[in-house]
Amino acid sequence: MNSKTMLGVLVSAIAIFMFGALYWGVNPLPYQDLLTVADEATAQAQMKEMFPENGTYFVPDLNQPPEALEAAYTRGPTGFFYIDHDAPVPGDPSMFIGGFVLDLLTTLVLALLLANSRGMSAHLKMGALAGIAAVLVTDLADVIWWNMSLDWKIHQSVYHFLMFLIGAAVLSPFMPKEE
Repeated sequence: MNSKTMLGVLVSAIAIFMFGALYWGVNPLPYQDLLTVADEATAQAQMKEMFPENGTYFVPDLNQPPEALEAAYTRGPTGFFYIDHDAPVPGDPSMFIGGFVLDLLTTLVLALLLANSRGMSAHLKMGALAGIAAVLVTDLADVIWWNMSLDWKIHQSVYHFLMFLIGAAVLSPFMPKEE
C-alpha cells in the first residue's frame, strides 16, 4: 500500500469517526428505541446482585439439558445482558481512542477491498457491498439468533452501512488510478 493510500486510510478513519460522533452523539433517533425501566436505581442494584461479574449473560442458561431449556423458554422471559460494573463514563477518552483505532482498522480493510477496483462508482459499490455484508453478519444475525430488538438493530444497521459507504467515498480519491 503506497503512502497516498495510507494517508487516505487516515483521512477516511477521521471522516468515519466524525460521522460516528454525529450519528451516536448528536442524533437522538437511535436512543428513542431503547426501553427504560421505572426505577433505574433499583434495577442497577438488582443487576449488581444478579450479575456479579463483568460479561455477557443469557437467561435462561443455554448450557442446561434440552428439556429444561425448553421449559425455561416456555416459562419466559428471555434476556441478553451485557454487564460492566466498571464501564467508562460516556465521553471517557479511552472510548474515543478505542473507537478511532477501530475506524482506522476498518478503513485499512476497506482500502484492501478497494485495491482491485478503479473509480469512485466502483469504490462506492464495493463500500456498499461491504456495508451490506457487515449488516447481515452482525446486525441481522443478532435479531435472528439472539432475539435482539429489530428497532434497536436498525439504527446500528444504518450506521454500519453508512460508515462503509462514507469510508469508500472518502478513500476513493486516495486509491491508485492505474494498475
